[in-house]
Amino acid sequence: MAKEKYRFNPDSLSYERVEAHNQFFKKILINFVLISFIIGISVSFLNSSLFDTGKVQQLTIENQRLRSSFKKLNSKVLRMSSVLAEIEKSDSVIYRKAFGMNARVDGGTGGSDNLRNYRGISNSKDVQKTSQRVDNLLVRLKIQLQSFNEVINEVSERDDRLAHTPAIQPVPSNKLNHSPYGYGPRIDPVYKTPAFHYGMDFSANIGTPVYATADGVVSRADNKSRGFGNHIRIEHGFNYKTLYAHLSKILVRPGQKVKRGTLIGLVGNTGKSVGPHLHYEVHFHGSPVNPIDFYFNDLTPQKYDALVRQTLRGGYSLD
Repeated sequence: MAKEKYRFNPDSLSYERVEAHNQFFKKILINFVLISFIIGISVSFLNSSLFDTGKVQQLTIENQRLRSSFKKLNSKVLRMSSVLAEIEKSDSVIYRKAFGMNARVDGGTGGSDNLRNYRGISNSKDVQKTSQRVDNLLVRLKIQLQSFNEVINEVSERDDRLAHTPAIQPVPSNKLNHSPYGYGPRIDPVYKTPAFHYGMDFSANIGTPVYATADGVVSRADNKSRGFGNHIRIEHGFNYKTLYAHLSKILVRPGQKVKRGTLIGLVGNTGKSVGPHLHYEVHFHGSPVNPIDFYFNDLTPQKYDALVRQTLRGGYSLD
């Protein structure tokens, strides 16, 4: 406990108690705190006002940039839509018509499920329009991609079919001793009786190369079929088969894949044959057809006509 102090007052001729200094200082401290509080609030308010003003300015600048970017984006979307329209036109008018395909089926236009998210913001209508355009563009792109996949598959299938369709002579024309003996009614060279010749005979020297007329897989390569001697059969797919008979040598094995133009054997005189030649047959859907219709890679129209006239003369075959 602080001791009380007294001093003598000559006027009153008595001792008076001296007031404590802490009361005085307490008043000064309170006044200082109040003044500091007021100053602090003022500075804080001033800083807040200045900061908010700078933030608003920054947001305003960013908003302007976003508006500019949005306009550019919308312009790009419109250009992309125009380019896609040209692609769609080419797809329907050129590609599909060229391959005899059905017209492209459109799936309608796309709609945005999130348009409500743009409501209440500035330029909401413009944003909604662009969003719808983007959705529509995505739907059209998806449809177009599906359409191109269909065209590509169609082209690939046709290329595959062409590769597996007999299209050349098994023996080149410059290796033949004379024109081939044709498909149709002939006189059997051994029995001298009328018979139907289901293939075409290519007369050539023994050892002349024999080539596969289309892509396929060798199904047989032996001499176990009556009358054909050494012979090869190839499954081409797409319901085509070919047969090569009377060979002097077989150069492929069953199960082997071959390409059009693959050397598969050599001309011979084995089996029921009266001279060196290759007996060649083409089968479609299990039935023999005239091989002359499958030389379009080798024959000009003039050569084709001449070969048809030659084979129609009848006469003997070589097997």
